Order: sequence, then structure tokens, then C-alpha cells
Amino acid sequence: IAIFSVSAHEINQVAAEEIEISSVSGSVLCGAMSAGDEIELDTTSGKISAEQLTANEIKISSVSGSVSCGELNARDEIDVTSTSGKIMVDSLRAQEAELNSVSGSVTAALAECGKMDVGTTSGAVRLTQTLTVTLPGPAAAPC
Repeated sequence: IAIFSVSAHEINQVAAEEIEISSVSGSVLCGAMSAGDEIELDTTSGKISAEQLTANEIKISSVSGSVSCGELNARDEIDVTSTSGKIMVDSLRAQEAELNSVSGSVTAALAECGKMDVGTTSGAVRLTQTLTVTLPGPAAAPC
């Protein structure tokens, strides 16, 4: 599934092999979404909010706007970036996770990762509970 628009999107309860949602000027608001391969959300100007995402890979990016996520589950990799805006993730689980903001804080409440990279050029980093674990391979389903 691929959705490209100039304005905002609100999407709930989607399951597909690949999901790509992109907005030029407007928010991307997602409920529960699952993909066999990849979920990609991006916006040029607007916030991204996702309740629950599950896929092999999850990529979320915002040029100008905050990123707020509830639960992110990836069998392989999670990559969340914001050029100008804060990043907040309640829970994430992946083999590898990267959370980076150029200008904005980065907060992760609960993270289970084999490898995690968190950074910001201008802003605070707050990790409430981070566990470095060896997660089962791609054949195992995430929690």
C-alpha cells in the first residue's frame, strides 16, 4: 500500500506486505498497522503519530515536525529521524534501533534492542528503561 498526499492522513487498522505513507504538508496519524516487510512513514512539514506498528523494518522520518509513537515492533530494524522536532517512543523492540533528531529531544520509555543508537545535535536524550538483549531471529514473532 502506498499513499502520497499534499495534506494530512489518518489511517487505522491496516495490514499489507509493505506500507508507505508520505505527506508534503500535513500530519500522518496511524492506529495499528502491520506489514510483512516494511512500514515507512514520512512528512516534510507535519507531525507523525503512530499507535502500534509491526513489521520487519520500520522507517519514520519528519523534516519539520514531531514524531510520537506508542509501540514499535520490528524483527530487524527501526529508524526514526527528525530534522526539526522531538521524537517520543513509548515502547520499541528490534534487533537494531536508531532514534536521531537534529534539533529536538529524543525520548524512549522502554526499549529492547540488540543494538541502539540515540542522538540529537540540539536537545536532550532521555531513556527511561533500555535493555540490550539478543532477540530471536526473523522467524520469531515480536511481542
